[in-house]
Amino acid sequence: ARDLVSKMFSIKFIEKGAIISDFSKIHLHSPDGISEDGSIVIEIKCTRSGAKHLKREFEGIDKEHIAQCINAFAVSDEIKYVWFISYCDYRPEKPIIRHIMNRIDYIKEIEQGRDKIKKIEAELEDKLTKHKF
Repeated sequence: ARDLVSKMFSIKFIEKGAIISDFSKIHLHSPDGISEDGSIVIEIKCTRSGAKHLKREFEGIDKEHIAQCINAFAVSDEIKYVWFISYCDYRPEKPIIRHIMNRIDYIKEIEQGRDKIKKIEAELEDKLTKHKF
């Protein structure tokens, strides 16, 4: 699916196991692909249900995947866009549906997420300090 997205939109997406946070030692994001310049992350959701695929086209990103997409923005300010991709090989006439999330539309949620990560990181450091052997 990643190769098809690259071909369809003429942007080379490469495999990336994890993007380590620029802001935390415990935070990362594991995308399905990233553009060579690092500004676009893709999150691919494969389905064999044509109905689910079309629902994504008309209703947008599944609610259960929105936080995952915003998390990509929270790990690095270099990520400007997240492309949510629905892939359905049973729909050869339209196997890819794309929704684009723009970082500037989620600044509040990004900051809230980073604040939560900082709090969790501080709590973990406190626990580890108390439990040194």
